[in-house]
Amino acid sequence: MSQENVEIVRRAWEFEMFGRAGNGDPLADFAPDIVMNPVEEEPSYGRAAIRDNFLRFETAWEKLEVEAEEFIDAGEQVFVAVHFWGTGRASGVPVDARL
Repeated sequence: MSQENVEIVRRAWEFEMFGRAGNGDPLADFAPDIVMNPVEEEPSYGRAAIRDNFLRFETAWEKLEVEAEEFIDAGEQVFVAVHFWGTGRASGVPVDARL
């Protein structure tokens, strides 16, 4: 089941980041009580909250590049190692970080 979980997360990532729509909702494969633990804020609970989190994050940047460097199979959990770089919309501050 864990490799299946990695593929589900990878498909959702590609949809959210790159608009590779495929069929239907990319988060539909996730349990309704999914939890995403972003570094920059409190956890997001549920599919709608995760969508809202992605939107808030995206709108904070004038320019943003994001790359998933690794999808890590951790049994019932999947960790995604991410590199992002960009320029803050309000501050103009450049950021280059790995999470």
